[in-house]
Amino acid sequence: REQVSIIREPGVLQAMKSRAFWIIALTCTMSSIALQSIVVHIMPYLISIHFSREQASLIIAFLVFMSTLGRFGLGVLADRLDNRKLLAFALFLQALGLFIFYKTETLWHVLIFVFIFGIGYGGLITIRISILGEYFGRRVFGSIQGITLGIILIGAMMAPVLTGMIYDIYDSYRPAWFILVIALFISMYPALKIPVPKR
Repeated sequence: REQVSIIREPGVLQAMKSRAFWIIALTCTMSSIALQSIVVHIMPYLISIHFSREQASLIIAFLVFMSTLGRFGLGVLADRLDNRKLLAFALFLQALGLFIFYKTETLWHVLIFVFIFGIGYGGLITIRISILGEYFGRRVFGSIQGITLGIILIGAMMAPVLTGMIYDIYDSYRPAWFILVIALFISMYPALKIPVPKR
């Protein structure tokens, strides 16, 4: 694993001027956009493809449970592997899970989506914290974390609205899911190329 070598931990402004910060913030924002779009619209989507309201509620609960496993599992790996690869892997899991969701026809499809996507988005939360600490140190970690979450929140607020607009245009959620799948797959590349801070 490539080691980060820093003589002096960067300040907030220095960190925000780095490509690494913006790649981390924007890839994590993409993850949150996908998550919030699903959280807000999963109930009407599942009902629209003939799942019951009770089934949809259980699926949402299962999704939250799987995210907890993802936080733990990828958190353990974060101590051993390159966080850039883990970040890309988490995005891949979200993209793969969402693709299955996009093609969903049976309950088994939905359960596979929940398993894969839940681990991906839950694990990414842990990876985000780990990689910010690794790249920017502890001295301004709280500020960097807060700014990153602020950027993520902007995307999270816009996502359900845009997803709803796509539904209004096409009378289907599937085009929105497909767009998000492509965006998540594309996000993997910059995640793998996050520049390591220099001395």
